[in-house]
Amino acid sequence: MAQLAYSYRIPAWLLVLSLAAWANTALSRQGVEIREGSIGGALYTVAKPATWNGKLLIFAHGLRPESEPLRAGINTDRPLYKTLLEEGWMVATSSYRRNGIIIADAIEDLNLLRQHITETHGKPGRVVLMGNSMGGIIGALIAERHGEVYDAVLAAGAAIRLDVKHGPLSLNFDPKIPILFLTNRSEIDGPRDYVERSSQATVPAALWRVDRDGHVNVNDPERLAAIRALEHYLDHGELARHKDGTIAVAANSTARFFENRAEGTIAGVTANHGNIFTSLVPADLEQLGIEPGDHFLLTVGEHTVQVLLGSNYGDVERGEWIGIMRAEGVLMIARNRESACKTLACAMGSTVVISPLPGHAGQ
Repeated sequence: MAQLAYSYRIPAWLLVLSLAAWANTALSRQGVEIREGSIGGALYTVAKPATWNGKLLIFAHGLRPESEPLRAGINTDRPLYKTLLEEGWMVATSSYRRNGIIIADAIEDLNLLRQHITETHGKPGRVVLMGNSMGGIIGALIAERHGEVYDAVLAAGAAIRLDVKHGPLSLNFDPKIPILFLTNRSEIDGPRDYVERSSQATVPAALWRVDRDGHVNVNDPERLAAIRALEHYLDHGELARHKDGTIAVAANSTARFFENRAEGTIAGVTANHGNIFTSLVPADLEQLGIEPGDHFLLTVGEHTVQVLLGSNYGDVERGEWIGIMRAEGVLMIARNRESACKTLACAMGSTVVISPLPGHAGQ
């Protein structure tokens, strides 16, 4: 596992999350122009630096609940976007025209966004598409079918299972541009199968394994390293097809300990799923004797729930609670297929308290 010399308090980009997480905060950022609009019913946001170097990153999001409103925000305080914007990249994203499982129309929405950028700002010299989960399968299909207008694809936690088999969207395992799968060890099978089946392609796919469990549980340093690798391939024709893509980061503990409990704060909430990012870090749970596979108590205000410390949403039944150590080095609390934030009536900066179950061996 690669170790990076990161030791910090809670990542700054988490601290600016709110109930409208990933919302546009760039209007006040000097030198970055934000343009928002709608194309064919799909919302879009484009962040353009003062001096554009001709490179464009388009983000393809994953599955979002059908009941949620459309969103297309770019948080320019997020380390990945901040770094690329400072280097002169343009960053763009689309909400797609609807939520839910959407692949063919999502591809069209992304193509329309790319076309709009070309017509408005000029033709990009390089276009990299970055997709999460469902956005990863969208990226794979784009790599196979639209290589003439995209240059590379980064697919994080690609939901290969969403492929429409034997239909017009079936994968052909013949990418025309480089595609790099950045994948957690717990969901390696689909991307590994794709890489093996595409081994005879003109442009073989690459698989970088991230040595932690979870779904799209990767951090921005890992994403940035993958983008750098794709750029290196485009410039020099060399790409490591199999690599440990893990870059470990660690956040310093800011928890307050009282008797057999630890107190932290809510540092962020994801907009579409209501997952809660806390300020608590692995060392805090270790001090309480809470290990993976253990249940613990979580209290926010007047609400107390029992949470499993696991690695995937599927570790618990629908409506049950899961705690996951995210790649950013902090504890995330989620309720499977429900909003943890709504259930707990949480707010940014609220106190969260965790403690072992009564009679826990670690007490």
